Amino acid sequence: MNTNRQTGLPSIRKGRTMNKGLKKTVWSIGYTLSALAGIALAATIGISNAAALLVSPAPEAVAAAVIPLPAPSYDPSKPTVAILLSNTQTESSDFLTPYAMFAESGAYNVYAVAETRGLRTLIGAVDVVPQRSFAELDAQLQHRPDIIVVPAMNAIGAPQNAPVLDWLRQHGQAPTLLFSWCSGAEVLAASGLIDGKTVTTHWGDIDGYEQAYPAVHWQRGERYIDSGTLLTTGGITSGVDATLHLLARRNGQAVADTVAQALHYPTSPFVANPHMTQYTKELADSIFIFNFAFTWPKHQTGVWLYDGVGEVDLAAVDDVYAMSSTNQISTVSDAPAVVSRHGLQIVPRWQARHLPAMDRLLVPGGHGAEQAATRLPDGLGGGAVPVTILQNDQAPAYAFTIALQDLAATHDVPSATFAAKRLEVRSPLHLVGTQWPLHLLIIPVLAGIGGATAFGSLVWFIRRAITFIRRNRNRASAQTPQPQIGGA
Repeated sequence: MNTNRQTGLPSIRKGRTMNKGLKKTVWSIGYTLSALAGIALAATIGISNAAALLVSPAPEAVAAAVIPLPAPSYDPSKPTVAILLSNTQTESSDFLTPYAMFAESGAYNVYAVAETRGLRTLIGAVDVVPQRSFAELDAQLQHRPDIIVVPAMNAIGAPQNAPVLDWLRQHGQAPTLLFSWCSGAEVLAASGLIDGKTVTTHWGDIDGYEQAYPAVHWQRGERYIDSGTLLTTGGITSGVDATLHLLARRNGQAVADTVAQALHYPTSPFVANPHMTQYTKELADSIFIFNFAFTWPKHQTGVWLYDGVGEVDLAAVDDVYAMSSTNQISTVSDAPAVVSRHGLQIVPRWQARHLPAMDRLLVPGGHGAEQAATRLPDGLGGGAVPVTILQNDQAPAYAFTIALQDLAATHDVPSATFAAKRLEVRSPLHLVGTQWPLHLLIIPVLAGIGGATAFGSLVWFIRRAITFIRRNRNRASAQTPQPQIGGA
């Protein structure tokens, strides 16, 4: 008997040791999963809020107060370019940059067109007024536009965009030239106009589009693809090279050179030769996710609008600061609307006297930027707000270069590096600033600690509840009279 008992003790101890080890493993897994759940919850909330900022519509009062200006005059001797706007949101650089370039050439009638002349929002919270409705343009021309520029559009398959696709299908036949910028190729694919054709698009979207639109031949490694009456481009500013190529082809090299000089565009080898190394997704690109999910609160940045503001300059602000998710931009002016350098009506969301406190105020380049900066109202954005003019009249530079370098200096280099990659800005950049934004770790670390703490608290509560129930059971059992066995 004693021998058997002694032999069984090591087995019991071993079992207890294994149970303790298993409990530790379960606890470790529980804490780890709870921490990850806390981080995932924080990221989900952050991404949802950031996405809402990018596609937020203009306040109803602002939209209702808009009075469209008369459309630009029509010259029947010139071909017409229609820059398309969606009924949801339109990518800002895809819309503003070709508008500026074709208008600067002086060789075309250029119109921002939409289903109606109601206010339209660009992704990143810039609001513009279409210059002609579809019906007005049709009545004016009595034929299809010579060129239709198709920007990327948010939720192109949404019901409210059905009229946009219908108009595009009716007007996008040869000899009209269809010209998509960046992910505007998705709009063309959704219309069915490019089935069986070879096109390119943004490097970050092409894999998804290949799955969603298998009837289209998606080509990688090209800054643009020119098929005669179809011109498609890669990521966002690839459209600059494509437009310069198109202007040289249709209007002569001198016209293209004039437009490039007006943009202060660095010499690009891709204008003549569009072949390039295709960007792919890399670990370093995660800075965008970190900014999107964990940069809270966003830097509050006012963008001063004035008559003569440059369209490309405004596009650079929107796409570099807002789309990097480092800043929430708020357009502001002392007028209910301004007219851009080439005649586009832009509506601020804030009037100067009502602008809330801002961390910073940006004055985009354009005609009269420095003069506009000297006439800013007193007390704007809470007073004593740092003001940055994103152009130097004595040494002008490409708007996207200026904005990217400023983003690196005021935020961090990785954010600016990815913004350049997303924008397909391939010209050399001198980015100086913080190499890694450690503040982006604060929210995920706190969220992870919060998740693990919540798990520990829940387990403690469950244990206490179980202990309480067991004690009550034992007390009840002790107080219950035991039945007697046998007779008296």
